[in-house]
Amino acid sequence: MEAEFVMSLVAAAATAAMVGVASSLLTIKLKVDAERRLLELLSAGELAQRLRKLRTEVMQDGVTTPEELQQLVDSLDPLLEELSAEHRRAIGEGLHQRSMRGRARYIAKLMNKAGIGSGPLPIAAE
Repeated sequence: MEAEFVMSLVAAAATAAMVGVASSLLTIKLKVDAERRLLELLSAGELAQRLRKLRTEVMQDGVTTPEELQQLVDSLDPLLEELSAEHRRAIGEGLHQRSMRGRARYIAKLMNKAGIGSGPLPIAAE
C-alpha cells in the first residue's frame, strides 16, 4: 500500500514536470516565431536603414545612452502593430523590460539577426 502511494506521488510529480517542460517549450516556440515574423517585417521596410544609422551613431559614441536605446525601441514599436497579439506580447516583453542592459541585449540580438550590424550594444554600468 505504501509503495503504491509513493509511486502515485512520483507519477504526479513526473506529470507536473512534463507539463512545465511542455509549457516552457511552447513559450520558447512562440517567441522564436514572433521574432521570425518581426525580422520578416524589418527586412521588408526602410526601417532597417534607419536602425542601421542609429546603430552606427551609438557605436561611434562608444556607449548606448538611455535616449538612444529609447530611439531604437521607438523605431521597432510600430512593427509590433503588424503582429498577432501573442507575438506582440512576446516581442514587447523583450523591448520593454526594466533593465536597460536587457533591452540593449534584446535589441542587439534582433538587429544582429536582421543583418543590421553585429555584436552587442555597449551599455554603461548600471
